[in-house]
Amino acid sequence: MLTLNLQQKTRLQIQELHQETRVQSREELQEETRLRTRDLQQEMPLRIRNSQQVTKLRTRNLRLNRKAPQAL
Repeated sequence: MLTLNLQQKTRLQIQELHQETRVQSREELQEETRLRTRDLQQEMPLRIRNSQQVTKLRTRNLRLNRKAPQAL
């Protein structure tokens, strides 16, 4: 009887530990996801601005190349 009680207690402790681990893992994943999302949101305006500048420069270069005679 005592052995059975100890086994049950041990199983319960193991189950609780697994449950805590799952909750902790989930919370860590949520935190990591939140941080990555925040980083991307902060990065996006910069990426957009860089992309717009590149487009502007390419357009300008194309325009200048059309106006300038081809030097060969």
